[in-house]
Amino acid sequence: ALFILIGTSAVFLGAFGYNYCFSRATTLAHIKSDMNWMARDSVSRINTSLESVAMMPEYSALRLERGPIKESELTDMLEDLVKSHPMVYGSTASFEPYRFSKSKKAFAPYVYEKGKDFIRTDLNSPSYNYFKWHWYTRPQAEGSPVWSEPYFDEGGGNIPMCTYSVPFYFRDAGAKKFAGVVTADISLDWLVELVSSIKVSRTGYAFLVSSKGLLIAHPQKDMVMKGTLSGFAKRIHNQDLMDVADKIAAGQEGFVRASIDDDYWHILFVPMQKSGWSLGIMAPESELFADINALWRKVLIIGASGFGLLFVLA
Repeated sequence: ALFILIGTSAVFLGAFGYNYCFSRATTLAHIKSDMNWMARDSVSRINTSLESVAMMPEYSALRLERGPIKESELTDMLEDLVKSHPMVYGSTASFEPYRFSKSKKAFAPYVYEKGKDFIRTDLNSPSYNYFKWHWYTRPQAEGSPVWSEPYFDEGGGNIPMCTYSVPFYFRDAGAKKFAGVVTADISLDWLVELVSSIKVSRTGYAFLVSSKGLLIAHPQKDMVMKGTLSGFAKRIHNQDLMDVADKIAAGQEGFVRASIDDDYWHILFVPMQKSGWSLGIMAPESELFADINALWRKVLIIGASGFGLLFVLA
């Protein structure tokens, strides 16, 4: 009787082990599918928002290429640009030296929103020197519209922001020459709010990384704009997280399992083609498999109790 009970228990444990592994694999596939759907839906929403922002300065650049414009008309156009989109915090039309007027070496009117008011100012100041800012130099060098890296615009908007810069040109003896850029600034607050709304399990969260690895959005606000994902991984000496950071920096898409803080975390990351950013979603394995682990613990208890009862009866 003991021999038969031991054999029966071995069969039961083998079936249990196979069923448990199969259930974990199926659950993980569903988790990956759900995280992938959430990531792509969020990326689609962010891209749609960024594309709607990009249309505004692109239209303004076309207007400036048509010919001369009065200063009052230009500032009105910039204010209309800011008013027309809730995500746009500020906008400037910054010109090359003496391009707007022969009497003005530098000219960069800037309009930004402050509460319910729209403030008109000028970025032309020795302390700011807009000719050296990356939102001006990159589209000038690349000859195409670009999204900037997140930065703190000290002396301009004075907030953490990203800028979409569109170059505009003038014709000189039939040749197209750079005349300046039109921008649309967006505050990082709306990105943080959107990313924070993505929830996976109890403590899972989403994060947003720039093309250079800078953390743009993260639940821990003290990490936003304070460093790169790879730098954070190096500080805590986590090789798994460093590998994830390298893949994100390379513009790759993936779903990995990494050891973080005495637990395993499943991390999904997808690139955003237009901006060069990447969105990541991560959740702890202990929470993702909490229900299935609880179920199989109960099954083990029932099986052990049944084995004990059969042993007594035998």
